[in-house]
Amino acid sequence: MNKNLLPLIFTFLCTLVAYGQTVTVTEANITPDPLDGIALNGEGIGTFTFTENDGIAAPASAFGMPNVTISISLQYVELTDADVAGITGTVLSYFTVSYDAGNNVLVFQQSSEIPASFSGNISMPLTVTQNSTENQSFNGFNVNIAAIDGPTDAPGSTAFFTHTRGVLAEVDITDTSFPGDTLDLSVSDADLNENPSVAETVNVIVKNDITGESEVITLTETGPNTGVFTGTVDTIYGVSAGANNDGIINTQVGDTVTIFYNDQLDENGTLTVLTDVDNVLGGITGIVDITDTSIPGDTLDVVVTDGDLNENPSVAETLDVVVVNEETGESEVVTLIETGPDTGVFAGTVDTVYGVVAGVDNDGTFNTQAGDSVIVTYDDELDEVGSNPGPITDTDLVLGGVTGEVTITDTSIPGDTLDIVVTDNDLNLDITSIDTIDVVVVNDQTGETETITLTESGIDTGVFEGTVDTIFGDMAGTNDDGTLNTQAGNTVTVTYDDELDNTGDNPAPITDVDNVIGGVTGEVTITETSIPGDTLEIVVTDNDLNQNTNSVETIEVVVINDETGESEIVTLTETGADTGIFEGTVDTVFGDIAGTDNDGVFNTQAGDTVTVTYDDELDNLGNDPTAVSDTDTVIGGVTGKVEITETSIPGDTLDIIVTDNDLNLDITSIDTIDVVVVNDATGETETITLTETGVDTGVFEGTVDTEYGIDAGANEDGIFNTQAGDTVTVTYDDELDSNGNNPDPITDTDNVLGGVTGVVDITDTSVPGDTLDISVADNDLNQDIDTIETIEVIVVNDNTGESEIIILTETGADTGVFEGTVETVSGIIAGTDNDGVFNTQAGDTVTVTYDDVLDVTGSNPTPISDVDTVLGGVTGTVDVTDLSIPGDTLDIVVTDNDLNENPLTIESIEVVVINDITGESETITLTETGIDTGVFTGTVETEYGVTAGTDNDGIFNTQAGDTVTVTYDDEFDAIGSDPDAITDTDIVGNLPDFGPVIFTGTTTVAGDSGIVDFRVFVAEYNDRQSNGTDAVELRITKNSAFIITYDSSLTTLNGAPVSNADWVFDDSNPILYKFTYVGNGGVFEGLTASILGINAVYNPLPNTNGIFPIQATVRYFSGGEVNNSNNDDFDYIEYNNN
Repeated sequence: MNKNLLPLIFTFLCTLVAYGQTVTVTEANITPDPLDGIALNGEGIGTFTFTENDGIAAPASAFGMPNVTISISLQYVELTDADVAGITGTVLSYFTVSYDAGNNVLVFQQSSEIPASFSGNISMPLTVTQNSTENQSFNGFNVNIAAIDGPTDAPGSTAFFTHTRGVLAEVDITDTSFPGDTLDLSVSDADLNENPSVAETVNVIVKNDITGESEVITLTETGPNTGVFTGTVDTIYGVSAGANNDGIINTQVGDTVTIFYNDQLDENGTLTVLTDVDNVLGGITGIVDITDTSIPGDTLDVVVTDGDLNENPSVAETLDVVVVNEETGESEVVTLIETGPDTGVFAGTVDTVYGVVAGVDNDGTFNTQAGDSVIVTYDDELDEVGSNPGPITDTDLVLGGVTGEVTITDTSIPGDTLDIVVTDNDLNLDITSIDTIDVVVVNDQTGETETITLTESGIDTGVFEGTVDTIFGDMAGTNDDGTLNTQAGNTVTVTYDDELDNTGDNPAPITDVDNVIGGVTGEVTITETSIPGDTLEIVVTDNDLNQNTNSVETIEVVVINDETGESEIVTLTETGADTGIFEGTVDTVFGDIAGTDNDGVFNTQAGDTVTVTYDDELDNLGNDPTAVSDTDTVIGGVTGKVEITETSIPGDTLDIIVTDNDLNLDITSIDTIDVVVVNDATGETETITLTETGVDTGVFEGTVDTEYGIDAGANEDGIFNTQAGDTVTVTYDDELDSNGNNPDPITDTDNVLGGVTGVVDITDTSVPGDTLDISVADNDLNQDIDTIETIEVIVVNDNTGESEIIILTETGADTGVFEGTVETVSGIIAGTDNDGVFNTQAGDTVTVTYDDVLDVTGSNPTPISDVDTVLGGVTGTVDVTDLSIPGDTLDIVVTDNDLNENPLTIESIEVVVINDITGESETITLTETGIDTGVFTGTVETEYGVTAGTDNDGIFNTQAGDTVTVTYDDEFDAIGSDPDAITDTDIVGNLPDFGPVIFTGTTTVAGDSGIVDFRVFVAEYNDRQSNGTDAVELRITKNSAFIITYDSSLTTLNGAPVSNADWVFDDSNPILYKFTYVGNGGVFEGLTASILGINAVYNPLPNTNGIFPIQATVRYFSGGEVNNSNNDDFDYIEYNNN
């Protein structure tokens, strides 16, 4: 809406009388009231009245847009069928209607002139989209009106809201249940069927009335458009409340469970709470029994007693239980039959047979043996308190004998003692004492026999143990003398007669066998040749030492330096379990006398021999042979030497040579070695690989590069940083000299040298036409001290890119100073390269560059340069006040440092100012703003006048539409030319007048929050641009419930274009949102408009409803306006948060 837009009245010019018209919207209404709800296919008619109140016709448009806009925000209703053709009324003769279904907003835009004193109405067919209660009354619409033509005022708004009627709902829950049951839930309520094309959901509360536990359960519509919602909730046994909202309820016998449903909209449009109740029941605790003990072959009796299983009291029912042999895992499902109708006692049997392993599951017969446990399990799902207790069991124990076992040592060698064990608990005749038994042992090859008495290992163990000794003999010894003669290849058998096994039979006697084996002839080896420092490898191979095949064993051997007599006992370790191969090592160091015995290290030198001895106590024949030995011979090497380049400069490649035939490891190929090279000054290190000069030479050569650097470079990157004064050292560690010794490392050193740092110079400043002097001083260039030498340098005009190569000549033999010149001429573009003459103009710079390849530190520094600056004049500027009205003082400024002829005094100049319309002329004196500034300022007064005043009287006659021009003739610019005179112009005009208009979209808020995005139209109505100094500013009053955000990149809002990039948003003020116009350089042109798109949310306080005003204000006097009577506009939000 817009107040009357009144132009400023200038009493000294004229009196302007303005007339205006007022348009309003009133009498909003909906029939019927209330509306039928969604379930009843609710529809109605919305109406309002439009009136022109002042008897003045309202123009159809302004600023190329419709003048009057009516915005209707619909809430909980929509335009029927989204069809504007259904809208009727006389107002349509002057408006075009559109409907934004996405935002649910109707927009009426003026299409023709509205007659004076017109009054008309609108009728809109509406369809209910969402239900609301009488307390809420969310169904309705809000009408706002706006006008952008200055004289058209559009105040106020009108709105109407009602509620809907619904249908009565029904709610249901399972009538009775046991703990563990799933409860069925349902709600029938057609009001919830808001979208007939999809199956929707609703939440209900299910509560245990005894414990207070509650669950929120989501019910789902049984299909699109049914209005019937179903779901379930699980229960488990529990005597106290479980966790709320975990999807399951704890119950026990006696509890009641209630479903609660809030029917938001009954047949009267009010809230009703509906309930239904489930009663929780309990059961009987069951008992299970099986025969207590049995032997294989018995039939086992099984009985279950549980009245809960008596589901039909008129017939004898059946029950399946699972019986399991706990030891074998065999399982039988046994069917029990009720002993009679209505007894609740179920009985049955299962047969057994002897078996040591599981029989076939569910074949009706169990395999059992002594010691087995047969368990029957019954799962009682409901006891007397309604709980599901754990399964209950009963057990049958199977009795019988024990099957005996006999063992003898598996393998032996003559001389071993053989261990014999019999295990049979049937022999444990007296459980209070230690018993004994006899067994027979026979050498199967010689026939010798021994009767051995075995003794029980302890009271009541049933395990009997004894031994028999053996000695070497190739024929039978005396029977029963306690010792057996054996040799490799014999077998010794023990026999035990078990008279009773676990089935009660007397099985055949059982036996076990010992195999007699022989020895192995051992071998010993040591490294054949070595040099001091080597580790000697020692190996003994003898399987007789492999006494434990399950572990890695060790032995000891003696090693002796035969020359010095030094001795070491060395422990050898088996290479793996059951290998019989034992390995170990002994270290050596250089030494010409014996070291300490048994310290783990031998002293050796070239010419020594080192011997290892092994005493094999048993060979493959059974003999104890003489000790065996093996010998290592110690040899020597060659004394090496190392060399590096003696002197270098940074950038050189250093040559490195090592000569040492000990490194010639493969005489058939070219070998390589690594040496370490260090910059002793920086610590940088490089490991260099040297390559043998040929096959079998023993001479190794390599190189390392250098570059200039004052700090250490990266280690091991293949290149050294060096500078003058550094030393670079190569180190070679000769590990073996001619004596076999490891002498100290040997080194050689390179000394790094440097040069002279050069200097280049060119004339400091010049003007076009000067000859430029160039010199280079660098003694490194003095390569021949007996002659005068020359060098070349490059000189470049940095602005044009023109380049000249200049030859400099040494000032005398052995001076190291080189001089030359280059000519210049005036030119604004590049001349020909290398023609001996430069084109230059003021502002150019001419640079000479010299590349010094070696400075005093040995570096190759970056090229050095020197610059000549070409001088000239300054290009002047002139300025006059951009906009004025008659009576203003015009400010004039000339800036030109060429006019600053005396930097010690304040000077002055004259310029001519002309009224281009009347021809009046004034010569104005401008004064320098201070000593040495080059800026000259002055003013000229103006007064209202329609014709020319007197020339040079110090004051101009001006009126709106005149232009006033100042001219300044700059005689010398920055490039030295005399350009054309320059000007600047003042435009004389009236003052601007700005006003806002709000265009709303959605203006209804139901609930605690709603989006209310809107646009603000800001226009200039007096055909005058803003003053360009005081920016046009729009303000919107802040409110804690009214939250604004601003997107400067937004280009459309509510389906219409906006120009957000033309405005800057400021949220820092505590009571105002501010928007500053920055489009068009900040100048708001006359008779133009700019539209802001503002995103907004309105958050009503709880339990409130009413109207909230949106106020938009163009800041008073902003942009240079003085008429503030049209600077405010209002639109209104209808809200309801009850």
